[in-house]
Order: sequence, then structure tokens, then C-alpha cells
Amino acid sequence: MADATTLSDLLTELPVVIQPVDDLETRFRGNLLGRVSEDRLLISTLPDMSLAIDDRIIVRALQSGKALGFETRIKDLVHEPVPLLFVELPAGLEILKLRKSDRLNLLVPVDIRYTKGKGDQTDTVILRGNLLNISGGGCRVFTKNQIAPESTVNLSFHLPGEKLLHNLSGTVIESSHYQSQFDQRVRFHPSTKNTVGLAEVKSWVEQHQEFIDLTD
Repeated sequence: MADATTLSDLLTELPVVIQPVDDLETRFRGNLLGRVSEDRLLISTLPDMSLAIDDRIIVRALQSGKALGFETRIKDLVHEPVPLLFVELPAGLEILKLRKSDRLNLLVPVDIRYTKGKGDQTDTVILRGNLLNISGGGCRVFTKNQIAPESTVNLSFHLPGEKLLHNLSGTVIESSHYQSQFDQRVRFHPSTKNTVGLAEVKSWVEQHQEFIDLTD
């Protein structure tokens, strides 16, 4: 870490990656929800959280072209109905120097629409999930219900820091069960209808490319 900055740089509703200090191979994704008292920040995480009170953690996030990080301690936690961490307010932030990647790790809501069934017996299914990463060619989506491989899906989502709603179609190329959720890998369709949306996503990823790999 280098180039310390101040807490005034820290935004809310920010996708973050959480690493236990004593086990840097383990990572959890979440959202920084903001300051809830004079000495605490609140972070939401996915249900795979296996952390405890007094654990020391490193929190990293991408914001305004900078990868920011800080070390803190868990003061309290909640498992249900939504996993939440209450952590000590850090004394300051640091700017992280991270390697380049063509895939952005993030945690943002995504609306998913697809058709299930064949012939006259088809149903349109609408799911709410989380976008875990994205590139110019595809993405990874977590949902509570499984989407069968080879399904064509339509995704609607906002990228961090943007008001523009992206609408892209793609094909599920892999689906696996992960604890209480399903992990789907989606390849975007290189179709004329998708051309503008794909170009916007690729441009956004490339713009942040130097800072985006929060998993290393």
C-alpha cells in the first residue's frame, strides 16, 4: 500500500473485497454501506461469510479510478436476514497499486429475464441476482435459483458510479451450486443489438483496468 488518503474520500454503497488478516487466501465480497456511528462502519456481505467478532480484516474497494484499502477489526456481526459486519472506523485509507486485468470484480444487483421450457410450454422467468464480475465478453452472476446452461438470458444492471442502465443478452455457459446460491457464467452475445452496450461495458472496464483486480 502507498499514498495514504483520508476517510473523506470514502463513498457509501461501494463494492468491496474483504480478506482476513491471518488468511489472505480467503476473500469475501460485499458492499460498504457507510458510517453508522462515531467509530463504526457497516458492511454487507454474501451468505458465505465465515468471520467472527474481533477478527482483523483488510477491506479493499475501487472508487473514482483509485483502489482504496484499509485494515480494521470486526466489532459486531449479524447473520440474518442479511449478513452484516460492524467494523472499527479506520484511521485512514491507502491507495493500492494493483495489477491490470480485463475482468472487473464487483458486487452490483442485476435483473435477469429468460425463457424456461420448450415449445408451447414456456414460461418467462424474472430473477434478481448479483453481478460478481464483468468484462467486455461476459460476466458472472449469483442467483438463488439455478439457470440451466445454454439458456439465453437478458441482463439489466448499473455499473458502479453510473446512472446508465445496461441491457445485454448472453448465454449461460456454466452453472454451479455454491452454498445456498447458484453461480452462473454468462457469455455476452456479439450481436448487432448488443453492439452499443458491449462497447460501453468494454470501455468502462478498460478505463478502470489498472485498478480493478481486487482479488489479488
